[in-house]
Amino acid sequence: MTTGTVALNEVEMTIVAIAGGGFLTGALSVALWWRQRSRWRHDEATLRADVERRIDECRREAARITEQLEASERNMQANAELLRDGRLGTTARARALGLLRSGMSADSTAAELGLPGAEVRLLARVGSLLALRG
Repeated sequence: MTTGTVALNEVEMTIVAIAGGGFLTGALSVALWWRQRSRWRHDEATLRADVERRIDECRREAARITEQLEASERNMQANAELLRDGRLGTTARARALGLLRSGMSADSTAAELGLPGAEVRLLARVGSLLALRG
């Protein structure tokens, strides 16, 4: 009778060992899944932040391009005045003088208004001579 009990205990031990191994495998699988899930969430957050940063960069670049386009359109209007009569118009001359008086260099003023640099430098020289006289 003792032998039957021992055999039963060995079978029970085998079943318990298999069940324990299965439980440990399942627990390890859940732990690994949980860890991987947290990594995915971290990666997702990192990617979202990167995408948002790049979208902001694109918006800033679009705003910069829009400003340049508006400046080009203003320069086209100034150039149209020049082409109409072949010289600096009163409006363009007044704007150039205002920029020169504010301390902007002749070359920067010419670039800003889209005017020939030589004419703006001449205007700056005449303006400085008149300022010395007055």
